[in-house]
Amino acid sequence: MFKLRRQMFAAEAQTVRAVDNVSLSLERGQTLGLVGESGCGKSTLARMVVRLLEPSSGDILLDGQSVFHGEDAFLKALPGRMQMVFQDPVSSLNPRRSVGKSIQEALDIHNVGSSAERRATVEEMLSLVGLRAEHYARYPHEFSGGQRQRVAVARALIMRPELVVCDEPVSSLDVSVQAQVLNLLGELQKRFNLAYLFISHDLSVIGHISDRIAVMYLGSIVEEADADALFANPLHPYTRALLMAVPVPGPDARRQRQTLHGDLPSPLAPPSGCPFHPRCLEVMDRCRTVVPGWDMPEAGHRVSCHLHAK
Repeated sequence: MFKLRRQMFAAEAQTVRAVDNVSLSLERGQTLGLVGESGCGKSTLARMVVRLLEPSSGDILLDGQSVFHGEDAFLKALPGRMQMVFQDPVSSLNPRRSVGKSIQEALDIHNVGSSAERRATVEEMLSLVGLRAEHYARYPHEFSGGQRQRVAVARALIMRPELVVCDEPVSSLDVSVQAQVLNLLGELQKRFNLAYLFISHDLSVIGHISDRIAVMYLGSIVEEADADALFANPLHPYTRALLMAVPVPGPDARRQRQTLHGDLPSPLAPPSGCPFHPRCLEVMDRCRTVVPGWDMPEAGHRVSCHLHAK
């Protein structure tokens, strides 16, 4: 929950629930894709997972311990266990530091090995992400966008974390480069048995890399399922609309479109009942007043929608 600055003539400051009533789990070695429109709360959730933001209520657990209120030794070790790859490598890399020094920073802070060993570790990581040892001394402006994102991946993995949060890491890249970075992330996941929380607004990207997918709308999860099940049988009207918006390759490709009406509602004044009802083509009377609970019409496939209420 965020408190906004009180506006002139307003009785009190307004509050925004950027993320509300979200419950997700992620196993080691798996990828959980989180998809939704811009402004739905995906990046806020990502920043809470890696402790860049603290939730106003609720908690986030790693191996059963709170990442905000755990034991001192557990909290001290967290930076080495959780890392994040940001959307824009240009703004996340220091332009005045060589990429080698940026990647090595975590090793320096935690005093891992000797100076020579740290450099050797960084050079090895550069090789693993598809760069060369001589790139150590170069600066971010000397790299292409795809290469800078590889540097960002190397920096996130240098401490051998267990969980990596990827916040739209390929959205600023060309399609061909996107595929290269996605394949790289898949190879590194297998090599280090990583867990990914992968965030995107692009369902084709999410479907390529994810084991499970959670669909987010206005701060809440509305559907979650295995990737194959979600694409084969989307249950929530919002999920179906997102899938129908994915371009189909081929000159003769045809797909029925389901157009959403209106824009994403303001989180300052969320709709009553189901948050999606003002835009839903299948809206019923109770959708306008009653918040839907969770139903599981299929094993491992849950949805928050009155259409599937028992």
